[in-house]
Amino acid sequence: MARYGGKRDINLFRSINKELLHNIIETFVDVYTLSLTTMKTNIYGESKDKSYMVPVRIPAYIENNDPTDKTSDFGKNIVQNVRFYFLREDLSRLELVMTEGDLINWNNKFFELDHIFDNSYFMDRNPDTNKSIDSNFGWNYDITVEAHLTTKNKTQLIPTRTNN
Repeated sequence: MARYGGKRDINLFRSINKELLHNIIETFVDVYTLSLTTMKTNIYGESKDKSYMVPVRIPAYIENNDPTDKTSDFGKNIVQNVRFYFLREDLSRLELVMTEGDLINWNNKFFELDHIFDNSYFMDRNPDTNKSIDSNFGWNYDITVEAHLTTKNKTQLIPTRTNN
């Protein structure tokens, strides 16, 4: 039987992670999930306009990359990729399920979700599929999200200036 990685160790790391994210780092983001029921779609299931549910504020650890400039025939564009880390317990407590296309508002910028990873296991032990040790070992602790910077007018959340 394994000596480390059991319920007592998991409870210790769970409380440390929660205190670190909620009380020490204290970086909160607003998550806008797509509202699929209110979007008007055509016969192919495509929608011209997106609509979002009321944002949910949640603590996150952020791995920020520096923005870079990308020049094309249409002008200059800023490209920035960011990783957001959320505690799985926070998401389940708020009943928040993120999908590709959702938005995260952080630092007065909007980031559109590209990839969602939920395979972070404590001591690399998945409690659902761990065959060598009993089910008291293993813990799936976070959800990692990769997102890219999007323009504010593309989100359709903030009114932008038009030529009328």
